[in-house]
Amino acid sequence: MYFRTPHKLSYFSDSFSTGFSPLFSLVYASASSHLLDDAELEEILRQSNENNNDLGITGMLIYYEGAFMQALEGTEEVVRGLYAQIGQDPRHHLITLLLEEYIPERNFPDWSMGYYRLQREEASRLPGFVGFGEADQFLAYFQETPQKSLQLLQSFSHSTG
Repeated sequence: MYFRTPHKLSYFSDSFSTGFSPLFSLVYASASSHLLDDAELEEILRQSNENNNDLGITGMLIYYEGAFMQALEGTEEVVRGLYAQIGQDPRHHLITLLLEEYIPERNFPDWSMGYYRLQREEASRLPGFVGFGEADQFLAYFQETPQKSLQLLQSFSHSTG
């Protein structure tokens, strides 16, 4: 299941080169408080797309067996503010910051919030990734290899673009 923003956020995608605040990227992982069904995920994505468009945020979200992994990119103040809000969301627990860095350009310029629901059988076939049985294994792996979290998120955004 993929969601794509209805239009490219070109005003924000080149903010680094035009003298606005530098672009900032943050990747986190968390466990959901309960397994979410498609309707709950669709509502999260609808709200995310709407809010992120207004804030100039782009990113990608993967949901796997009760675990979230998400990249957020935009100005540092806005990204950190959104991450703080996520930290207060009762649907998340065990929130772990995996990566944070300034970036010269967006990794997900066409996505106000891209989304992919990773299935167990798909996870076991991902090149370079271990087979994840449960959400806690998924989270632990990326805590130990945080750079692979961005690679995984990018692999799904590129395959859907």
